[in-house]
Amino acid sequence: MVVIVAAVIVVVVVTAVVVVAVAVMAVMAVMAVMAVTAVTAVTAVMTVAAVVVAVAVVVATAATVTIVIVVQCPADRTPQAALEVPCSVQGVVHEILRGAHDIAQRVTE
Repeated sequence: MVVIVAAVIVVVVVTAVVVVAVAVMAVMAVMAVMAVTAVTAVTAVMTVAAVVVAVAVVVATAATVTIVIVVQCPADRTPQAALEVPCSVQGVVHEILRGAHDIAQRVTE
């Protein structure tokens, strides 16, 4: 199971890196074609930043779901498939929000 989890995380990270690289190349191509002005440069930087944030959200979500799959699986059996999710997406989101709330409370104490 650990090997499957590691493989899933590696695939997600590699995919994220490829997406960011393609986005950066696309922005550079646009800047090369157009006259590079301050507005164009700012737009390009903001576009790359937006893509990086989006990819980071996807990677974090995938990693969280993968970790939840491992934690939720009973110790006496392995998942029937790599993508078996023993809890609903709503449950995962609820646990993430509850954990974030607990951390916020501890920090403010």
